[in-house]
Amino acid sequence: MTEALSLMYGIDLPARSIVGLPAEQERTLFLVGTLSLKQDNEVCLLEVDDDWLQITKRSFNHPAGEIWCMSSSPIDSNIIGTCYVACIREFFIRIYINLARPSSYAYLSSKFLIPIYIVLVKNIFFGDDTMRTGVGLWKMNGDESNLVELAQYISPSKTGRCISAEFHPSGNKMAIAVNNSVLIADVTNSLKTENSISIDSKAPISASVWNPHSNGNTLAIAYDTTVKGIDVLSLQEAFCIKNVNSPRVRNLDFNPNVQHVVATCGDDFRVVLWDIRKVDMPLKILQDHSHWVWCVKFNPIHDQLLLSAGSDARLFLNSLESLSSESIHSLTLEPDDSSSSPENVLGDERLEKMEEHEESVYSCAWAGNDPWIFASVSFDGRVIVSKVKRHHKYAILRL
Repeated sequence: MTEALSLMYGIDLPARSIVGLPAEQERTLFLVGTLSLKQDNEVCLLEVDDDWLQITKRSFNHPAGEIWCMSSSPIDSNIIGTCYVACIREFFIRIYINLARPSSYAYLSSKFLIPIYIVLVKNIFFGDDTMRTGVGLWKMNGDESNLVELAQYISPSKTGRCISAEFHPSGNKMAIAVNNSVLIADVTNSLKTENSISIDSKAPISASVWNPHSNGNTLAIAYDTTVKGIDVLSLQEAFCIKNVNSPRVRNLDFNPNVQHVVATCGDDFRVVLWDIRKVDMPLKILQDHSHWVWCVKFNPIHDQLLLSAGSDARLFLNSLESLSSESIHSLTLEPDDSSSSPENVLGDERLEKMEEHEESVYSCAWAGNDPWIFASVSFDGRVIVSKVKRHHKYAILRL
């Protein structure tokens, strides 16, 4: 039987964010946010059909502005968060009203005669362009093309932008990163701020992500060349990794099934695996990319699979069997048949090098309903949806 090929879809606007829908268990869906200065921006809901023949799109108007980052609620597939930037031009009008003599009259009724005065626009003053940045909490509603606004957080800062808005694993909180701070906001209460975490750094925050272990009480924050873990209950430091992906760390992700393991990526062209208990030396370094690496994502089920996307226009899929939950589990088991022999097991190796993109790949994601499907988006709006190859899948499943 012929191996399924990747599917491609072209969005007409620039884009740099794509996410799966973890709460959607039936359909293969991805969300893409557009990033256009000149045209109205959209949230694009892409669906792959069951026969793996085509991708269809539904568009939702995003009135807030350019979408730099997105997230999808882990408990409701219709709820999304967007980090946006809008450029606003301020202008002031000075007017002169000639009250000396009406230019004409209009009848309001048979009894009242209303004078109409000439209004002269004397001057229009254009101020500087100002940037508004914030986070929108939205609902995708039925067949409508407009998002339903649930809440807004608008940054008071006139510089920088909102970097990320990450749902807590419970779906009830959100971590909003703005410049050098992370706000813990209540999703159920109009994004009201519960706590604030400040980072002492001249460089802005690059990314933040919740640790899915320990009840999700730790938030990891990446900035400059540092990744710092903060206990959101006590607001105390939980761990700190320094000299990460120098000159700048761009993104990070926790292994969903193995405690203490986190992957980082950045401007050194590398993906690095760390044990947050022993931060002096990395566990493993991957050097596949030839330019900055912008995104790294563990597979939510089969955690030995790791995606990375970079501005070299490439997407890589790696197997990290030695650091996976399956490897830890297998240490306690005795091999009982040939299916668990080394030749039938994936090791630490590159599985795929995807080169269908022509511009920088800023984001990648795994599907919420199928752990073998993943997608990526490049800046020109090209979306590539792919499957883990069958022989790799069988090796992971020991079939």
